[in-house]
Amino acid sequence: MGFQSKVNLKPGRGVRSAYADVVKTEVERMNSGYHLPARLRVTVKRCKRNARFLAYYSTSRRKITLCTNYIDDLYRAAEN
Repeated sequence: MGFQSKVNLKPGRGVRSAYADVVKTEVERMNSGYHLPARLRVTVKRCKRNARFLAYYSTSRRKITLCTNYIDDLYRAAEN
């Protein structure tokens, strides 16, 4: 059996709970269908407005970081 992903939220970084809830729900949904061979962290954080990347993966930390800017863009795209 593989490891489950874990949502790691950093308080005080400008992350609204709505962002965290959406990402947590999606990670839990993926966990029900996939079992990874190692733990994978998913972090939501506030990034600079002109950040070059809005989501990225760190191989050394086995962590996906989603910027709140990216989540804003996804919401706007879903409305259209």
